[in-house]
Amino acid sequence: MNNSTNGIQILEDYKYIEWAIRTTQSILFFVSVIIFPIGIIFNTLEIIIFRKPKFQKTTMGFYFTINSSLNLFIIFYLLIFIPPSIKGHYLHLKSDLTCKFYYFFLRVLYQSSSWLNVFITADRLVFVLYPNRFKFQKDKLKLSIFLFVFLLLISTVSLPNLFMKRTVIESIYLNKSLLSIYCTANPSVLLIRDIELITMRTCLPFILMFLLNLMLIYKVFKSKLKFNRISRNLNLEFKFAFTVITTTFIFLIIFSPNVVYIVLSNIYNNNRLFVKQIQTKNAFLVLFETCSSLSYFSMYSFNFLIQMAFNTIFLEEVSKIFLKKLELFKF
Repeated sequence: MNNSTNGIQILEDYKYIEWAIRTTQSILFFVSVIIFPIGIIFNTLEIIIFRKPKFQKTTMGFYFTINSSLNLFIIFYLLIFIPPSIKGHYLHLKSDLTCKFYYFFLRVLYQSSSWLNVFITADRLVFVLYPNRFKFQKDKLKLSIFLFVFLLLISTVSLPNLFMKRTVIESIYLNKSLLSIYCTANPSVLLIRDIELITMRTCLPFILMFLLNLMLIYKVFKSKLKFNRISRNLNLEFKFAFTVITTTFIFLIIFSPNVVYIVLSNIYNNNRLFVKQIQTKNAFLVLFETCSSLSYFSMYSFNFLIQMAFNTIFLEEVSKIFLKKLELFKF
């Protein structure tokens, strides 16, 4: 066990540490009892709606069904760890092994979600450019194989997370022993995994989606000007395209705070000025990470509302279901 008192005068702010822990636990309680349960309902409804025949005419039903399923997988995975942490039981900190695999699988899930949005954008662009040329795009079995291979690639670049280990720091406060337990690795590994996360989860997906969307916007408006009468299926694709474009910019807004967290984490972990306040620093980082994660926790849970707001076809299907249920209550 590492001891922070070895030759170093400890200057921890214990009142702040206690406040940060309480605040973090309150936020996680809110996430566990409100955001995630609603997310389970919304994503389940989204899967049901996107499995309807209207959405099976295009690959959008295929992609958004996977997207909602992935959101559910992330929510259930986090629900294994978050509720116990509210009571002070941090399952991912039980051993070196739990540190390694908790972060490995979490990073794989997070990055898979980001790249799925890239593939959705690329699919819309390919359809608008070459609606009848690529058979591969419409073959759902081949698309599934492609997505699985890319999942293996994401898993490979996430391997640095398997070098994480459990670290314990002890200090004395009011004649009591105070332990700070967290997962870490040597500075080189931490830097590699953080660069990989920023690149693979946020920057590269956004840059690709942004460029693809510029082309998509141009082609959509060009097609609308060229054809006075648009087929029903093509009109459906245009509506999906605008949903995808909107989602791209929401994506950037949602993940920007987490990029700030990663940068701050690297600054603190590589600055010797913070050696005397390791536990205070860790308490701040945990709280900041929790606050920054609220945005993408909400995205995983409330994508249903984004579809309602920007996808008129989806809204029509939801309205039909709601009206049918309303008619049942009348009798």
